[in-house]
Amino acid sequence: MLPELIARGGAELIDALGPDLAAAHLPQLKQALRGHPTVAAARLLGELGPSGTDAETADLLATVDPRARHDVHAEAAVSRALITGDAEPAVETLRDLLRTQSPPGILPAVGRLGPLGAPLASEVVALLNDPREYGRSQAADAYWRITGNPRPMLPLLPTWAAPTTTYASNDTAWYDRRDALRVLAGMRTAGALATTPPELRPLLELCATSPRRVTWKDDDELRGLARILLDEPMPS
Repeated sequence: MLPELIARGGAELIDALGPDLAAAHLPQLKQALRGHPTVAAARLLGELGPSGTDAETADLLATVDPRARHDVHAEAAVSRALITGDAEPAVETLRDLLRTQSPPGILPAVGRLGPLGAPLASEVVALLNDPREYGRSQAADAYWRITGNPRPMLPLLPTWAAPTTTYASNDTAWYDRRDALRVLAGMRTAGALATTPPELRPLLELCATSPRRVTWKDDDELRGLARILLDEPMPS
């Protein structure tokens, strides 16, 4: 059943495949991108890289169904660049999408381009003033991934990560701090952040040790991010 399910393009299934299973089902992944273009399929093909794909994959990514969403086009352009090593078409596609579409939907693809996306740095910096909290955090994430320089972001992210000093059952500020914490945790994991900003530690300790709130589906992720930033293992 697995090949058939992959070909149908289920995003959650494709996200869960992992590189080994994905490489074993390359024909079905390509079929999923043809018939059901999704961010998950476009991204995973790029993660397989040149050794796990073929020339047809790169051609397919260059001709994603024009009815697909803008974020799918962004991810397909980046995946093609990661497979072929030719970043110029992806940079031009992403620059156009950043200027004409909602940037938060495009920025994750920009960050995934890594150093190949350095020509987009000025466009990304301009988005650090996005009125949406998650937009600013995604711009910060994309900037340090394409430039390799987290320093300009470090004074900003702690402020965005801790809009309140509480962590309670009605703490809707989680949705504002989540993306900033994701960026900080990514920096910590990659070694770009040597130590966690001390002003965040009291809030992180509350997040890491709080009991699960059954109605709050994001608690596990919040605890995981907090423990990464506190250098503490998750309990078994």
